[in-house]
Amino acid sequence: MLDPLTGDAIKPNPSPDDEPLNAETAARTAGSDLLMAIASCLFLVFLANTVVELLPVQLLKPQWQLGFVARLLGSSSIALGGFAFVHIASTLNPANPFYRRRLETVRRLATFAAIGFFLLIPLQGFATWKSYTQSQTTQQALIEQSEKRLAPLKQAIESATGTADLQQKLSRLPEFRLRLGPDDLDKPLDQVRTALLNNIARTENLYADRLATKPNQIWAAIQGGTRTLLTALAYSFAFAAGAQPGRSSVTLLDMIRMSFQSLLGGRRRRSRPSA
Repeated sequence: MLDPLTGDAIKPNPSPDDEPLNAETAARTAGSDLLMAIASCLFLVFLANTVVELLPVQLLKPQWQLGFVARLLGSSSIALGGFAFVHIASTLNPANPFYRRRLETVRRLATFAAIGFFLLIPLQGFATWKSYTQSQTTQQALIEQSEKRLAPLKQAIESATGTADLQQKLSRLPEFRLRLGPDDLDKPLDQVRTALLNNIARTENLYADRLATKPNQIWAAIQGGTRTLLTALAYSFAFAAGAQPGRSSVTLLDMIRMSFQSLLGGRRRRSRPSA
């Protein structure tokens, strides 16, 4: 359009929102790039903390399994932060195709993460039970080994016919370094024999008590198991909230919720009395 007075072209009035929109778009793009870069770094840190430090892999050893569970749960907040940053970056810059593909990838991987965290619960229980049974077996083996080692000493004490004979038998067992004192040689054999056997029994009991599992150790195992249960469930639900199996548009958590509601609805309908 021309100005009727000057004949010059009239420029349309610029929108006052044009400049702020351009600046906001640039800021959102820069922010999304920063968050995506941080997310990539967080995923690398998570892999370093869980994979590298757990080598060499010893799948059949309960101690390695317990260490794996503890290390994975201890580092999972890093992976969850990266998962959230990918979502935020894609929200800030939805037109970026690379970010959309990255979001689809991490959402599919989050499905396996959610299932994996849930499976940590039985793994923790199995590893704890296996470790406890192995500990009990080792304790019993050590106690039996101690009893077998003390058997010749007990036999020498029980088979002695007198204190002099007992002293002679003890001298043939140098590994125990047990000898009768001058006063013991003048005492009745039964009294000396009873005192020695009582001392051996007391030593065996002290050794067995030292090997036995203490109540505070059992309580610590219960606390650790409960902590693992709650933490694994929390991470499982957190990843399920953003996970999308395959090409589904519904999150894994929504699928679980709908399945649970459908199951409850079916039970309620079956529990209603028929007319």
